[in-house]
Amino acid sequence: CLARNGLTRDDIDHFVFHQASRYLLETLADRLGLPPEKVPIVMEDTGNTVSSSIPCALSILRQRGRLAGTRVLVAGFGVGLSWASNVLTFPAADGPAPIA
Repeated sequence: CLARNGLTRDDIDHFVFHQASRYLLETLADRLGLPPEKVPIVMEDTGNTVSSSIPCALSILRQRGRLAGTRVLVAGFGVGLSWASNVLTFPAADGPAPIA
C-alpha cells in the first residue's frame, strides 16, 4: 500500500489495524518495525468489533484530537485470508473534509 502510494513508513503518522487483540497488534508492530506510538490500540472500551474496529478506532482517535492534519494507513484482515488497506489523509482543521 505504501509503495503504491509512493510513501514510506516515515510518511505515516498512524497505522490503524483491525483491533483484533492487543497481543496481535503489538506483535504486528514489532514484526513490521513500527514504533508503538504509531500503532494505536484503542479497544479497551469496545473490544474486537470485527469489521467496524477500524472506523471505531478512527472515531476514538478523532475524539482524542489525534487525527487532524495526519496521514493514516488503515489495514483490515480477517476470515479466508481477506485483507484490504488504504492511506487516508485528514485535514488540519477538525470537521468534515472539503469535497474535491
